[in-house]
Amino acid sequence: MKRKASDVVPVHMTPVVSGGYSPALSLYKDEGALSVSISGDSVLVDGEAFSYTGDKSLSLLAAEIKRTLPEIEARPLMDVAPASDSLLVYPNDLTIDGGTVVRYMGMAVRVTERTRIRLLKPHNDGPDSAWWGRINRGSIRTEHAGVTYTFSVPEYHNQSWSTTFGAPYKEYGGVEASVVDTKTIQLPRYPVLWPGPLTITRNGKPLQSSIIEDVSSHNGRVYLNTDVGLNDRILVDFVYEEENYVYKGVNLNPTIQHSPYLIDRFVVFYLVPERSDAGLRNKTCVRHTIGDTLEGAISELAKGVSEQTPIVLLGAIRTRQVEDAVDVDVYDARRPGGGVKEEVDATARESEAWFYADIGNYDGRPYPGNAVVIVKLPSNVKTVFTEDQVQDRVRDHIALGVVPIVDYD
Repeated sequence: MKRKASDVVPVHMTPVVSGGYSPALSLYKDEGALSVSISGDSVLVDGEAFSYTGDKSLSLLAAEIKRTLPEIEARPLMDVAPASDSLLVYPNDLTIDGGTVVRYMGMAVRVTERTRIRLLKPHNDGPDSAWWGRINRGSIRTEHAGVTYTFSVPEYHNQSWSTTFGAPYKEYGGVEASVVDTKTIQLPRYPVLWPGPLTITRNGKPLQSSIIEDVSSHNGRVYLNTDVGLNDRILVDFVYEEENYVYKGVNLNPTIQHSPYLIDRFVVFYLVPERSDAGLRNKTCVRHTIGDTLEGAISELAKGVSEQTPIVLLGAIRTRQVEDAVDVDVYDARRPGGGVKEEVDATARESEAWFYADIGNYDGRPYPGNAVVIVKLPSNVKTVFTEDQVQDRVRDHIALGVVPIVDYD
């Protein structure tokens, strides 16, 4: 039976079971033993007492501990103001990275603000992917010329959601994760649905799910019980929670394969009203303009909108070159006689390494310098075909020398 989103309770909304109480604070010490205990309404850290009552939040408590004991790292895991006798410490209760856990004997509620609508930067998907701006959901009202207008983001609900879990979850697959250390990888999008489907491929070889020790849902960290190399190419498939509207009206990636015309230009995002008490109705409210200057982009806002209709300016994004040629790292993957060194996975560092004419592909791959096409497909295609099979079918229908980029919604 197909599960609905309401049937799934993400792990970050349930307490970690250790007496049934949620972790509230973690404490670390690089050298020597760390002593943490609770005495009355104080946390004792290496014999130093820190009161946690009087409307003091855990963030303030952590900052106070770090100021007083610089050798101690204190991290708040929730931002509540504990009441009297509401913290406790269990013996040998540690985080996965060795921190001592202080737990909170109470319920914590996360309140999602819905009164502001903001422009957010794209997901950190890397230079080869499309960069889509995101709009934080919200709802605001304003009165103009005697008419009440409501601004919101109705498009959020019409995005392509996971076919298994439904909204607000999206399936994301075949994407590269970064290696943080030998036993930790970083997913590009989060919060992550965990427990949930998560598969890992290292250098083209699928890994068993048993290598996953734990997943930090909030920050997209995956902790492993086996080593990975810093130069390994890690691809992952997972499900994450999309809290915002991903606006696909303009690709903000200014590279040659995507939107080179946007380099050093301004993209201004704005809202038109969703409805008014005078009968106005809009199903799509997020829009954008592009200009060589910020003033030029703003001057285009009113086009296509009645002068009597108010608009909300969300913000602007400008992509610029921030590095010089001297900042580029060079890796020589050539071997005498032509070709790529066998011990070097050149495509792991540069996805188009095989397209270069000077590595000696004798009678080999064509140089794809003629054009680039973007093929948009629904993500559920990957339930029928692998990404390699999709790429093969796409190449069967395009001319030689054309680079295909497959974009999954």
